[in-house]
Amino acid sequence: MTRKKWFSSRIRLVCSIANKGPIDFWDSIYVFKASSFKDGFKRALNIGKSQEEEYLNKEGEEVHWELFEILTIDQIHGDELDGAEVYFESVKVGKGNKIRFLNGFKPALSKPVQTI
Repeated sequence: MTRKKWFSSRIRLVCSIANKGPIDFWDSIYVFKASSFKDGFKRALNIGKSQEEEYLNKEGEEVHWELFEILTIDQIHGDELDGAEVYFESVKVGKGNKIRFLNGFKPALSKPVQTI
């Protein structure tokens, strides 16, 4: 029996409204176990499909959320998820941002928000 490993996948859904077409993408990152990248892809597809839904909005229009794309599949190295990195994005510092080299940043004063 193959030992399952931890994976993460960035999954994109598209929101469409009848007679208007696609209006929004929704990217989510899910963490799950799989025995291989191929198995992980199948698992990501199943997770994405499980998020699909349709309903009528307050204007009475049909709204459809559909799986659009599996953007990434990454193996999370390590047996435990405590402290494991599951997402990374490089973000450019804007030209108008006045950050000086070795400025003595104060990350303890951060005010994080919740995404859900």
